[in-house]
Amino acid sequence: LLVNMANAVHHLTEFQEKCIVEAFNECDEDDSGKVDAKELGALVTKLLQRPPTTREIKHMISIADTDDDGAIDVEEFKKVMQAQLNNTTTWGLLKSKLTNYVGVDNI
Repeated sequence: LLVNMANAVHHLTEFQEKCIVEAFNECDEDDSGKVDAKELGALVTKLLQRPPTTREIKHMISIADTDDDGAIDVEEFKKVMQAQLNNTTTWGLLKSKLTNYVGVDNI
């Protein structure tokens, strides 16, 4: 589901950024400002309609967690989403899932 973040050259529109931050806030169930493994697992379960394995969650966090604190903050989350914009197939899937999850169109 995640692509190489080094390719995150696509700039988010204001609307895309707003939607991504809103999705992040929905994931951050405890309002800590970070998405931990449990919260990421809940998001992946909602988006993919299946629970992720512990290995999948650890892998996703290792890709996104650039400050190595074991969780994903909003800036790290935005970078992952930016990287997805460079992969149109992945972004199309993610966009439709986020649209359903957040409840907004035109992400």
